[in-house]
Amino acid sequence: MRNVIDPETRRNIRLNLWDAISEISDLDFQRKAWDQIDSPHFAYVEFCECFFDCLPNGVQAAAEYGSITEEEARVLAPLFDAIEAHKSPTGSDYDDAAILRDPNWHEVVRIAEICRRSLVSLVDSEEANRLSRARNQACLEKLNACQP
Repeated sequence: MRNVIDPETRRNIRLNLWDAISEISDLDFQRKAWDQIDSPHFAYVEFCECFFDCLPNGVQAAAEYGSITEEEARVLAPLFDAIEAHKSPTGSDYDDAAILRDPNWHEVVRIAEICRRSLVSLVDSEEANRLSRARNQACLEKLNACQP
């Protein structure tokens, strides 16, 4: 691995990536957030974009860049491929309701959960917390409290 980024940038990329994986791996969170929260972030398109923003050139490039380890890249590769291959059943990436019913999206969520569980054992405690489902629930509660 050739680490070409500074530690703070690496940390920020990783925490954002773990947040994205946590959100993608949690179908209940998606059902509540995509339907109830009035925010552009809480939608299929944004969840996927946040994930890809952390890995703009793929998992292997991210490992070479130093933002993730080679072992993390191996864990992340199936999820990257699954998200990249997923297509909305209606042809509209903005049709969150259809995506939430889509068995192909459910498979992506299943792969994300496997990835999330594998990563928890590979990362430090701060990063493991970002991969936590409890964090998603706390986020929902906080956002719901702010809704009019």
